[in-house]
Order: sequence, then structure tokens, then C-alpha cells
Amino acid sequence: MEIEGEVEGRRIRFLTGFEGECALSFEIFKSINTLEFRGISFETVSGEVIRTKAKLVTLKVLNREVKAICNSFEGMDENLLGEEILRGRTFIEVS
Repeated sequence: MEIEGEVEGRRIRFLTGFEGECALSFEIFKSINTLEFRGISFETVSGEVIRTKAKLVTLKVLNREVKAICNSFEGMDENLLGEEILRGRTFIEVS
């Protein structure tokens, strides 16, 4: 399913249905002017280890404004919003 949201004032479309919190396309991730830090690492099906970068961002979705950690890596081309955020878990509600 796709839903519209906003990250740091920029409207984007998210695909939903994954277990993480938030993953952004690398293009959008680079354009966000917040502090960047080391994100999660994960292993692909082929055994390659991907190390992500992360940012704490303000995210507006489903009539809520929250702080969430969004991850990305070079080559990421989708915006993904996790089920935990959609269910109202694992974030800091701002308003």
C-alpha cells in the first residue's frame, strides 16, 4: 500500500508493509539537513552486508507528527514506512 507523508517539510510517497521504522531513498535522505549518524547493518540474500546511515527526522503521517529514525544507503531508491510507526509505536509523538 502507498501513503503520502512529509519528512522535514518535504512531501513524499511511502510504501508500507515492512517491519522497520523508516527508510528513505538516498536522494531524499541526502537532501535532509539534520545530523547524520551510523544506522543499522543488514545482510542481503546474497550475503552482502549493507551499512546504512541514519537521521532523526520529523515525520508527518496519518494526521500525526512524530520524530523517527530514518535509514538509507547509497543505491536505496524507495521510501518505506514501517508498520510500527503506522500502528503508533516506536516513535516520539511531537503534536
